Amino acid sequence: MIELRSNYPKALNDKQICYDMITFLSKQNLNTIEKGYYGAYLVIWANHIWNPMDKLSTFKKGKIELENAIKQDPKNVELRFLRLSIQANVPKILNYDQNIKSDLIIIKEHKDKIQSNQLLKMVNELIINAENSN
Repeated sequence: MIELRSNYPKALNDKQICYDMITFLSKQNLNTIEKGYYGAYLVIWANHIWNPMDKLSTFKKGKIELENAIKQDPKNVELRFLRLSIQANVPKILNYDQNIKSDLIIIKEHKDKIQSNQLLKMVNELIINAENSN
């Protein structure tokens, strides 16, 4: 989990890290949180793809993976963090922003249960950015 978390913010600007994380996760028997990261990394991977059709297809696949993970564990703060981090940053044309407010509320209400300092730092940064963008 440490590597998944530490590489998550790097993946947007580092194509190789993103690819490596997707490759690693695709070969594992994933728990729910890892499924969420797999979906999130796929969404980020769409940013690294040049072909518009492949870009949209990869985005949709990642979105489905993440949403399925959230359906399996809807109260999981880390999964909500992943979705919020994506929805707050994807282009509006993709129409994937309907959970921003609800995810932000759930994250704020339950962030005191986060045991990972690494995750808590990312969550706090996301909350500040999300609140400043509204």
